[in-house]
Amino acid sequence: MRPLHIPLRTLRLKKREFNCKVRKGFFYLIFFCLFVKFPVFSSDFKYVGLSFVDVKIGKVSSMIKVFRLRFILAVVAASCSVFTGCGWEQSAPVAQQVEEIRQPIAFLYDHAAGMEIARRERKPTLVFFSVPDNLGSQRMLETTFHDEEIKRLAEWLVCIHVDGLQESALCESLGITNFPTIILSNTNGAEVRRLVGRQTPDQLAVQIHVLLQVMALRPQAVGR
Repeated sequence: MRPLHIPLRTLRLKKREFNCKVRKGFFYLIFFCLFVKFPVFSSDFKYVGLSFVDVKIGKVSSMIKVFRLRFILAVVAASCSVFTGCGWEQSAPVAQQVEEIRQPIAFLYDHAAGMEIARRERKPTLVFFSVPDNLGSQRMLETTFHDEEIKRLAEWLVCIHVDGLQESALCESLGITNFPTIILSNTNGAEVRRLVGRQTPDQLAVQIHVLLQVMALRPQAVGR
């Protein structure tokens, strides 16, 4: 049997084609990582990536040169971020600060324990009754209780969150039939106000101010 003879030129072309594909895959991977790390380099990502498809083996287009230049600049920027500590490490505190700003008021989730704490500390209470699938309840948790004025006023209260599905017996004993419902009580646990339906931050702030005035607690008003 005669040995298979492959021309040397064909072998060289195959090798060049293979190396080109490897380089192309490598650049795609690196550029994708830099695309996530440095959005400033992503403006030409789609165009640069598509241009590789039309590049013939052995030829280097101007767009590849631009890509390589951006790649070198990105590597330099990444190196600077590693050595100067200005990379991902410093983004965590900022994200943490944003998350802290977005935190709602501090709720207690045990009604009996919350009422006992209120009596012991002689504080009025805000009891929020909600159910998970209720739109008004969700909107209040996402907006009303994130409001800065409401969070400031909540420091004068003991705030309790009651799940109407899990605490159905408690809701029945208190006559809670609609959600969301808020009950504002004095330091003895006696009901002062009952707010049925979704409350905006302004509406709830007014009612809390009235409760605190009745209790002779007068926090400094904040302009809204």
